[in-house]
Amino acid sequence: SVEQIHSLSFTRIRQEKLLRAGACYIFCQLDGKRLKIRYAGDASMIVVGNRGEMLYDGIRKSIADAPRGNNPGKVNSDVFYLKNKDRVVVASDGLWENILIEEALPIIRNFPIDVAIKKLSELAEKGMTAPMNNGAYGNKDNLSIVIYEMLPVI
Repeated sequence: SVEQIHSLSFTRIRQEKLLRAGACYIFCQLDGKRLKIRYAGDASMIVVGNRGEMLYDGIRKSIADAPRGNNPGKVNSDVFYLKNKDRVVVASDGLWENILIEEALPIIRNFPIDVAIKKLSELAEKGMTAPMNNGAYGNKDNLSIVIYEMLPVI
């Protein structure tokens, strides 16, 4: 279960004495068109409708609820009902902290999934090395992207 994985993450962090580390995750389970979402930390997801609009904003910027150090954190839950052609994008902070959502939405909606993932990856990688407004560089973090499109359910 998600709760067991969450607990094991915390246990492993403590066993390895990785007190500055954290375990961020997002778990999505699809049952028909019902999407059950479980998460902790800053792993995030959005749902984009067939006209390119953001229908679900699950972008998280905090790791406060992630299991880390001496804090076991907590599992958060949400439910969203998908429509045909909605696209679910699950990604690490390596994406969301290096590109703007306004840049991502047209790419997610207007390209085949494999091309969209490639374009988002390239933008994020560029953002990881580009100077930010404050003179610092982007978030050089891990980069994971998964896109799923809801096809008609009979």
